[in-house]
Amino acid sequence: MGCQLAALFAGAGCEVELIRASAGADCGDEVKKRIAKFKPAALFSRSDVDRIRLGDLERDAERIAGCGWIVESIVEDLGAKAAVLRKIDSLADPFAIISSNTSSISHSALVAPMGAGFSSRFLITHFFNPPRYLKLVEIACHESASGAAALVEQFLTSRLGKGVVRVKDTPGFIANRIGVFSVMDAMHLAEARGWPIEAVDAVMGRPAARPRQGVFRMLDMVGLDTVAAVAAQIHAACGPDELAAPFCVPPFLSEMLAMGFKGAKSGRGFYAADGGRSQAMDLRLVSYRPRLNFCAGSLSEHERLPEAAERLRRTAFAADQAGEIAWPAVSRTLSYAASCAPDIADDIASIDRALRWGFNWELGPFEAWDALGPRRVAARLAQEGRPIPELVQRLLSTGRESFYSHSEGLRFVFDMKGGPADLRAHDERPIAISRARRVSGLIEGNASASLIDLGEGIFCCEFHTKMNVLDEGAITMLSRAVEMTERAGTGLLIANEGEIFSAGADLNLIVSLAERGAFGELERLVRAFQSACQAIRFSKRPVVAVPFGRVLGGGAEICLAAAARVAHVESYIGFTELMVGLIPSGSGCKNMLLAMEERECAKRANWQIPEGAPCDGGPFPKSCAAFELIGTAKSSSSARDAMALGLLAKSDRIVMDRDELIAHARDEVMRLAQGYEPPKYRDDVSLPGKGGERALIEIARQYRTRGLATDYDLVVVSRLARVLAGGALATAHQASESAILELEREAFLSLAGEKKTQQRIAHMLKTGKPLRN
Repeated sequence: MGCQLAALFAGAGCEVELIRASAGADCGDEVKKRIAKFKPAALFSRSDVDRIRLGDLERDAERIAGCGWIVESIVEDLGAKAAVLRKIDSLADPFAIISSNTSSISHSALVAPMGAGFSSRFLITHFFNPPRYLKLVEIACHESASGAAALVEQFLTSRLGKGVVRVKDTPGFIANRIGVFSVMDAMHLAEARGWPIEAVDAVMGRPAARPRQGVFRMLDMVGLDTVAAVAAQIHAACGPDELAAPFCVPPFLSEMLAMGFKGAKSGRGFYAADGGRSQAMDLRLVSYRPRLNFCAGSLSEHERLPEAAERLRRTAFAADQAGEIAWPAVSRTLSYAASCAPDIADDIASIDRALRWGFNWELGPFEAWDALGPRRVAARLAQEGRPIPELVQRLLSTGRESFYSHSEGLRFVFDMKGGPADLRAHDERPIAISRARRVSGLIEGNASASLIDLGEGIFCCEFHTKMNVLDEGAITMLSRAVEMTERAGTGLLIANEGEIFSAGADLNLIVSLAERGAFGELERLVRAFQSACQAIRFSKRPVVAVPFGRVLGGGAEICLAAAARVAHVESYIGFTELMVGLIPSGSGCKNMLLAMEERECAKRANWQIPEGAPCDGGPFPKSCAAFELIGTAKSSSSARDAMALGLLAKSDRIVMDRDELIAHARDEVMRLAQGYEPPKYRDDVSLPGKGGERALIEIARQYRTRGLATDYDLVVVSRLARVLAGGALATAHQASESAILELEREAFLSLAGEKKTQQRIAHMLKTGKPLRN
């Protein structure tokens, strides 16, 4: 965890001293190499590691004196932490802030053995693991350290894009207290009621406004030993509390751990693969069985419901097997959260933020209460003979029907101490697409996408297909969105509030048309996508793409076509069409050539090339750069990596805080709208011709010789080489944008007709993995 925190701070531009608590055998270079190989990646960019300097507490103690903030992150042992903190306290600058990254040891226990005045500069800063990806940092401190806490909070939010929640000094603080309760209780319920773990995961994922992985897949990812340890610590700290009984580790989990089943890190957890066959754990027998495919009627429409509250409501109250699982699992967690809320937090909003930021819930527990309706939930609890939490009784006794309310543009939350609290200053999502849909309304929409008014003439095109894939409806709405914006708007955002920006084209539709031989229909679809991307590129009003998460294939093409991009730092952008035997065909090849030409121009400007020399240094360099990027199906590991690869422009903005992404993108549209002029149509794109095509294919053959590509990969990239080199012309020449788009279409359609491409698509749709045929 210390290495991951060092990588996070280095990624924010800080010079970091990574000091071991004791002398280590590894040299600095070895540790840096290990950090660079962390999975999931801890570094935003490989160069970040250069800002980390290794040392140990015995040899390099003097380096601590130069640090403004020292974060201790060693083993969760009070005695070991106390010894290290005493050493740090004696070495640090008197004005330096000291914090401990702990999830299980209380602030009071850490302060008790320290000298006078220590508590005034000491904090608990509980980063959630992995710290690069999870937004939450919980802060616990003594009142005397409020100034230090304010400084740290300001840095965390403005520099790292973190969400900070102030917590009371209670077991598990906020997020683990409720989040771990939820997963442990689900385990107990599944065992007691005989629920297959696949059914629990299918229901308690996105349908319940929780992370898509559900409960048991998520536990495998986190590590069963880690979750069991945290649960045991909370259970011990809570004492003989009947409400905390679910924190007790169930016998089947203890048995699994004894057998070495720790989840993904051991290769076996609740799920395992045996000879390529997927297996799942039978909790009662503590043995593996073939994996089941769980289906319930109420789950069928969830992928097309963008509103988390609506998904949760439909699932929890469903009169089928999904409801049989969701209602007890969700209602027990909501009851527990309401029962312990006054003890663990000062306000309800902090609890909701902690669960959204720390456990990636779409709705915090009290937002979930509101989605289901406190009065409706209370009535059902009473009908089942279950207690209604006192906090809910007090809410309903005031005549209120929800914990949150809106009035005259202000957001209010029910105050646990009495009276409504104004949340305007603390609303961490000042611009949310879902809220704009409710307030400003839907301009136009179909089953695949919507056009929403964000106010002040800023429109937003939002996809809501499964994985935000680009089907015919989404493509149609893109074109309509540009048309409507040009007619009545200031600018357009292409943005979503899901898990990913877009997984690319609708492969089901493509393979269906190709297998039926409906190539006229497929060509019409490709032309429509190219037209939509060209409409975005030449729009009279600025179009800004807002990528985040996976931005693949057609999603990357949309981003390239936009006037600008405002990207979340966790954006994994790439042209992955090779994996399904295709090439980009929505203007991706053409716009990648233009992007690489621009990079070549910038390089030559830095090299001070004499005036009058060709801007891009000749036609081949940009074709080669685009070929290596598209032809290797490379995706960025972050937005910063995407910028280094040329998938984002140097002028694009990168945002650390996902919740602020739409606000930053809206600001960018307003900035661009002042005197905006679209780019000029290009009919002078220099391309290398047949000689360049042969050179590109030779590069691909070298990959094949080294075992990095298959024979069919070579077929696909040969078609790509033809597009990027400019077609049949033998010599270097200039081509128009339309001519390159025609080459894209021809290559795409010819590849779609190939049997091996259809096999690749079918395999990807079935398994989610590429077929290297």
